[in-house]
Amino acid sequence: MDANDIDIDRLREDLIADSFGMAVGMGFPGMLVETDVIRRSSPDELIKIAEREGFRVQDYRKRF
Repeated sequence: MDANDIDIDRLREDLIADSFGMAVGMGFPGMLVETDVIRRSSPDELIKIAEREGFRVQDYRKRF
């Protein structure tokens, strides 16, 4: 999927919320490192992270 078709800001926010929730709520402090990686990732890297974490990237398509 092309990064230009994806609402990267919304995807990034949801990935950060998910990883932060796992770090705090479920006791996985290593996920705080993942949150930093998500913040610094390029759009293409962010899509790969989202797919790896089971996010439905197609749900983040921009609506024109």
